[in-house]
Amino acid sequence: MNAPFPAETASTAKPIADKAVTDIDARLAFLLRSAVRYELLVQDEVDLAEAFDDLVDDFLWIVFPLPENPAQAYWDNPGWAEAAREYHEDSKRGRQ
Repeated sequence: MNAPFPAETASTAKPIADKAVTDIDARLAFLLRSAVRYELLVQDEVDLAEAFDDLVDDFLWIVFPLPENPAQAYWDNPGWAEAAREYHEDSKRGRQ
């Protein structure tokens, strides 16, 4: 019988699988999940809403990832940055 890991890694604290999972491109994982959900739909294991709904959130996280610093998301938004500038300019003039 073939072991899933070589004998020299069988006793390590962290299995090789942990590293392999973190090295997968999120887009490839998304496509795989989509393909599996399609197959489940074709075989009448899930309905269309169930197969599709969970994919939307995953897709949005890939296309619009959150920045490392949550405050950066506000400054990247031109509307928020403009509002912050106006607020600070008004506060300097004493017009809060």
